[in-house]
Amino acid sequence: MSRLGRFLAGMLLLAGISGAAAQQGFQQGFQKVPVFHLDRAEFVVSNAPLPPGDEADWRPTALPDNWYRSRPDFSGIVWYRMTFELAPPGPYGVTSVYMPRVSVRFVSFFINGAFMNGLRAQGDARALNWDEPARFALSAALLRPGRNILYARVGGTGALRQGLASVTLGNAGEVLTRYAIREAFQHDALYVVGGGAAAAGLLALAFWLKNRRDSVMLWFGVTALTWFFMAMPWFSPHFGYYRGFATDFFTFPLRFAYAVPLLILCLRLGGKRLPWLEAAAWLFTGVGMALAALGSDGVRATVITVSSMAYVAALFVLLAFLVRSRAARHDTPFWWMTLAGVALAALLSFCDLGRWMGWLDYENVALAHFHVPVLLFAVGATTVDRYFKAIAAVERSNAELERRLSQKTREIEASYQRLHEVERERVLSDERSRIMADMHDGVGASLIGLLGLVQSGSTQRSTIARRVQETLLELRLVVDSLGPVEGDLGVVLGSVRHRMREPIEESGVRFLWRIGELPVVDYLTPRSILAIQHIVLEAIANALRHAAATTIAVQTEAEPGDECLRVCVLDDGRGFD
Repeated sequence: MSRLGRFLAGMLLLAGISGAAAQQGFQQGFQKVPVFHLDRAEFVVSNAPLPPGDEADWRPTALPDNWYRSRPDFSGIVWYRMTFELAPPGPYGVTSVYMPRVSVRFVSFFINGAFMNGLRAQGDARALNWDEPARFALSAALLRPGRNILYARVGGTGALRQGLASVTLGNAGEVLTRYAIREAFQHDALYVVGGGAAAAGLLALAFWLKNRRDSVMLWFGVTALTWFFMAMPWFSPHFGYYRGFATDFFTFPLRFAYAVPLLILCLRLGGKRLPWLEAAAWLFTGVGMALAALGSDGVRATVITVSSMAYVAALFVLLAFLVRSRAARHDTPFWWMTLAGVALAALLSFCDLGRWMGWLDYENVALAHFHVPVLLFAVGATTVDRYFKAIAAVERSNAELERRLSQKTREIEASYQRLHEVERERVLSDERSRIMADMHDGVGASLIGLLGLVQSGSTQRSTIARRVQETLLELRLVVDSLGPVEGDLGVVLGSVRHRMREPIEESGVRFLWRIGELPVVDYLTPRSILAIQHIVLEAIANALRHAAATTIAVQTEAEPGDECLRVCVLDDGRGFD
């Protein structure tokens, strides 16, 4: 083992031995004080700075003494004395004094006539009324065997629910346990709940900034943050002793800051907007702030009482409204929100109202803040459920859109097919009409002329034979024009050359074919093909019949960038004017 390790081990062993020895010496040298729960006392109204003597008009009373019940119109100082017996011989060990609720302007404690401790501005009821507990050490030197007297000098106002709670006195360890439990419920819980409310409020406002139309997130964020400012002890000044307009003005909104945003949040959850009701709630809060700042203690107490009753009643009314507005909807997270959140808020707020009104035990714990975790969980579950539902709705919409798109695609394809069939029928009909017109104007006319020659009886056979060949050529050209050429003019001209091959060879004329590479002609329809064939064929026939030419040439000319394509039929015959 290293030197450092041996040193630390030795120090720990020495500390353990020393602690055990000290504990043994403490137990042997001091007597443990039992725990006394002082719930009976005597009181006297007096402004004396020191405890009054036995000659004063001491009267018995039970503790806790809620001045709102025992002396509602009183404002001043009351002395209390409580007695307890300690077994001899002493001396006594470490002793503590604990009170579960300190709602006073000030309180001073004396033990056997000697000053012990003093507290000021504790748990002012005009602020938040959390009324946190108090604990302080009692010097063992002030205790004596036999009868001991604990005095309490209390200053306060009955209308503000001030007074003296019961007092627990005794062994420091046991008293500290009671104090720690009460402190955890009444004070430390505020930090936990307030911190959770602040985090939830900021998160809700962040969601709202992404979607400004979601007013539920806005008002939930405002409600959570106002509760945070109201619940945190940092923002709840104890104005019970040092008073002024500013302190009195801000104690009222500190107590009820969250109420109006919570009411508006409930309306938004129910899908309602009632501007007149919301304006009335804000006006009600503003009037309460003014009266709390300008009025007397009695006026302030009345304002707090009326406001508490109004807000609790509004919570119950809005709870019924929410249940009715969503009764037909099977929305599990929403029921968490309404029943577990708003209902619990209304119930616990009603319990705190009963505590304020004196209907419940004066030392009851303030409960309103314990609904906040349930409310935050319910709103969070509602929010998460809503976003999951939104995602599911988007997925369903996408699936439905894809289905409709597929259906529309099939409908468009079917419509296109029908249009294609209609267009095909139209083209076929136009082509039939064209062929009939070509047959009628070309082959038909030739046949009629041939029939006239035959019927005249005076036409030579050679003439008739030539006319038959011309008619057959006309018929073949019509048939050739129906063949697919795909824009190739060379195929069209090649068909003409093929049809004129026999007459050219019989004439003995030298025939030159000068057809080069030709561009594609997209507009070559059967009608235009037939027209080109007729023109070129007629030009060659005229050169054979009338020009007495020895050479005939067919050539094409197409200049780069020129939109025209020229087909030339040339011969060396005698020409004409």
